Amino acid sequence: MTIGNRIKKLRNNLNYSQEYVAEQLNVSRQAVSKWENDITSPDTSNIIGLATLLNSTVEYIAIGKEDNDVFETKEKETKKLSKKKKQIIITTIILLVFIIILFSIVAYIHTRPVDWDALACSGGYTTWIFDKYSEELTNVFLNGMEEEKDKIIFIEPIRGTQNAQWKDRQISIQFDIRYEHKDYGIVVERVNFIGNRYWIDSFKWNGAIIVG
Repeated sequence: MTIGNRIKKLRNNLNYSQEYVAEQLNVSRQAVSKWENDITSPDTSNIIGLATLLNSTVEYIAIGKEDNDVFETKEKETKKLSKKKKQIIITTIILLVFIIILFSIVAYIHTRPVDWDALACSGGYTTWIFDKYSEELTNVFLNGMEEEKDKIIFIEPIRGTQNAQWKDRQISIQFDIRYEHKDYGIVVERVNFIGNRYWIDSFKWNGAIIVG
């Protein structure tokens, strides 16, 4: 391989044009073309410039002597970079798979019907829901009394009066609420609450309806 062939090969490997090489070395494009066609040879200063510009060595460009250390180092760097890229790709794939699996699990649990929770309570699901939500639901009822709210001396849910029904992701629970009103004294009302399941034993409630 001639000096011209080596220059051309190195230039093409870097996708440099003859114009670009000429501009960087402050010579004409025709001069670069003559070097590559072995019509003329670059002088020492231009060989040094070519070695720097084309990521090579003076010895390789001038006489074709390869610096094994340089090439081995570049090869190692290339392999190291390739290995790093593979690790990044593998890590990204694992992360994406984990996110997909996690999202699928969350979506699956979110869309389960109330029965999915109730079966774990061996028939005591209504009582379990009452114990968990009765205080919250009683406050929902109290807040819905609007101007009468300020006349309530005390209010409490009555355990043992609860009854619940559910279908798909919706649950309806009724229980008696006892309160003392400044004007009417002790009052007991049966109230119905409707909730939509969104997580394990967790519901968003839509307000209170007095049924009796």
